[in-house]
Amino acid sequence: MFADFFNSISDYAKTRFTNPLLGTIVAVWFIRNFDFVFALFNFADGVTLTQKVDYFHRYFKVHGTTTELCTVIMYAFFILLGTFLLLLFSRGLTNGYIVLLNLVNKSTDVGTVVSRSMYDELRKTYNTVKSERDTLRSKETSHDEALKILKLEIESKEKQYSELNDEFSKKTAESDLIYEELSAKHISLDESHNKLKSELQYKTNEADKFQAKYLLNKIQDSEVIKEIFTADSIEIHLNQYKSSQVEIGITELEKIEPALRLLLQENEIKNFIEISLLAENFRYFPSELADYQLVVKLRDFKLLLTEANMKVVNNKVNTKDLDLSDLGEHVSKIFKIMLLK
Repeated sequence: MFADFFNSISDYAKTRFTNPLLGTIVAVWFIRNFDFVFALFNFADGVTLTQKVDYFHRYFKVHGTTTELCTVIMYAFFILLGTFLLLLFSRGLTNGYIVLLNLVNKSTDVGTVVSRSMYDELRKTYNTVKSERDTLRSKETSHDEALKILKLEIESKEKQYSELNDEFSKKTAESDLIYEELSAKHISLDESHNKLKSELQYKTNEADKFQAKYLLNKIQDSEVIKEIFTADSIEIHLNQYKSSQVEIGITELEKIEPALRLLLQENEIKNFIEISLLAENFRYFPSELADYQLVVKLRDFKLLLTEANMKVVNNKVNTKDLDLSDLGEHVSKIFKIMLLK
């Protein structure tokens, strides 16, 4: 009993879902509302359920449920009507082809006896075909002779190619040998270059180290500081430096003179030179310390930059944690020029 009941429901569902009108309506609605179907499965991350429901309400409110349904049914009706007309037209073509084929078969069924005129026509066609066959055979013979000549030429070219290939292989082997020799020389030159480069770097480092030590020793003499770093000499060297540094902007150049005068006024030229030399050459003086208050003062002058994690121990800082600002580099270069003259 229950089996019959469920079979009846299943048959009814199959009948309804296989109905062409229902299938066409569903297909048309899906095509016309593709945006809605696509959005149903592709909402952006973070969209809430309320926002989704609100989107569905607004969508059906804009498109109108009744109007949309009528439009879909109308499209489905015209599509089914067009399909029916195409099937009807196809059937008509099939029937017409069958009728025409029967007529052709009736008109061409002449039996085993043919007329004299048809025989003469066939004989004429046969003679024409035979003449064309003989002509083709003659051409084939001439083509065979040309093919033999061409084969001989190909064999000659292959022999020449083999000779050239052997010569090329010989030249290639010679080139490979020369390339290996050049590669070995190149490697040797690279090793010599790297060695010279290392020696040059070493000598450069030694020269920088020597210059730094020389300048540090020189500024220890207070009389030398007073003799070299006067207001007039500083102004002269500043003007010379400005004229040689054409790539520096005017605004940056204008900051150098006040910084020089401030160091002269505060009597901090010696301290600045010492700290700048130690900061620039910290790899040669890794354990040198500077007074923290002096570092802060020079930093306030915009001449020094300090590390964010700079450690202060007993009111001292390691000079390797210090760096010159752009302004400090210009001032340091001027002082070096004055000391080295």
